Amino acid sequence: MHKRFYGSREYFHLVHLGAAVFFDAGRDWFAEAPPAAVLLPTTQRQMLKDLGVGLRLGSSRSSQGAVVHLDLAFPLDRNQAVKAIQFLVTTSQTF
Repeated sequence: MHKRFYGSREYFHLVHLGAAVFFDAGRDWFAEAPPAAVLLPTTQRQMLKDLGVGLRLGSSRSSQGAVVHLDLAFPLDRNQAVKAIQFLVTTSQTF
């Protein structure tokens, strides 16, 4: 589930700002043995969940319309080897 907020103002004649709040859940699966950092007790392996907030930077000058996603995610199902706060930087074609 994602909720996105968009601004109509352009900053520095370069970007439009937006924000996102999200909750993600999904089953874990691996083609090979999972990395040690994501090993959870057998009873918790079926579903992984996290909450997060993010900033969206949409290029107003790009012909591609690229968007940079800056996200902070807080894993709800983690063990000692998984960080409590994860910072993610990704790009996409949509806000």
